[in-house]
Amino acid sequence: MTRRARLVALVALLVTLVGFGASQASAAALVLDAGMRPSSASVTRCTAQAVTVTTTSTTGAASQVAVTGLDTARCAGRAVLVSVYDPTVTSGWASARRFTGVGTVTATSATLTASTSPTSFTPSAGLKAHVTIGGWPVQATWSYASAAAVGCQVRTNGSGAVDTTKTCTIGTVTHSGYNTYWRHLSVQVPMTFSAPPSSNQYVTFTFAVPTADQPAWWSWSGAGLSAYSYGSGQGAITSSCSALPMISGRTPSNVWGGFTGISLQVDMERTATPLCTVP
Repeated sequence: MTRRARLVALVALLVTLVGFGASQASAAALVLDAGMRPSSASVTRCTAQAVTVTTTSTTGAASQVAVTGLDTARCAGRAVLVSVYDPTVTSGWASARRFTGVGTVTATSATLTASTSPTSFTPSAGLKAHVTIGGWPVQATWSYASAAAVGCQVRTNGSGAVDTTKTCTIGTVTHSGYNTYWRHLSVQVPMTFSAPPSSNQYVTFTFAVPTADQPAWWSWSGAGLSAYSYGSGQGAITSSCSALPMISGRTPSNVWGGFTGISLQVDMERTATPLCTVP
């Protein structure tokens, strides 16, 4: 074979190899594209609405949780999966997980029982919740207050010591209804005392806003407080906005005599200067 013939053969071989490589790359690209193409049968996200997860037990171990704020208008019939976990555990999900419950969206709230081991857990304020609806994750807030924390106490100015001779009891917390136009609700918290607080005393309190009738459009993720009947003077809301629907606070030291409770306004969309601490 002449030198010219060998050169022509070499060029032809290179062209063949380049063409083969390109065809292989094209084939690979087609396979990847086909695998990544979404299926028309895939389940779409039904909502981005945030939910709140609480435990139905305020003392000892719990085997159930309540999830509120479910979007029944768009997610009815979808599966809801709730997991409660300890964010401080870094050795893996199996060790961090405290509770898993499965249910179906049929109302704006649902109570779920543990569906797998562990069948019970010890609730605490530091836990977190992970929720999926129809397989899609949604923003979830874990809210918990122990039985010891919920209630009210008469305290002495300066020291803050609880006056055990004057017991305080929070009655049934009520509200005016979830207002669809203004997107707020007025909350009434009645209190009774074995003996009235004196002029050098104040009252601290922790309670939960009722959520049994919470509508699908309501969300606690950006909620805040814009009014508190005893917010003047030393009165204040001491809890964070992210703790809602749990609320903690104190009254001024001049609520003796006919003091029978407090009232507040909760806003689904918090104002620029909410009474609760952000977040």
